[in-house]
Amino acid sequence: MANKEIIIIILISIIIGISVVVAINVVKEHDGESNKDAIRQEMLVAASNAQSYFTRPAGMGGGSGSFINVNHSHLGVDANGINGEYYIEDKTVSSFTLRAVTKNGEDEIIATITKSGLTWVQL
Repeated sequence: MANKEIIIIILISIIIGISVVVAINVVKEHDGESNKDAIRQEMLVAASNAQSYFTRPAGMGGGSGSFINVNHSHLGVDANGINGEYYIEDKTVSSFTLRAVTKNGEDEIIATITKSGLTWVQL
């Protein structure tokens, strides 16, 4: 009788161990997706701020119809934010690229921002 009880205890321990591993993986996956969602939201806000910057006169801290001098403070994002790192690249008069790297460094989200909106390059 004691052998059956030991086998049952071992089987229950294995099942509980597998359940814990599955639960940890689900939580990690959800955390990664919520991080990317937060970055996408910050990039949408940055695009809106960029459009305001583009149309604002230089005397009022704007770009006077250009994105050449746009920086993180104009966009309202921190270069090393809580959700990831943000990079402003390929600045031209009419557009620039905003690239974000997730906080775990595994994923990138890239968008091109123009005076008329945001186009996702890589989600």
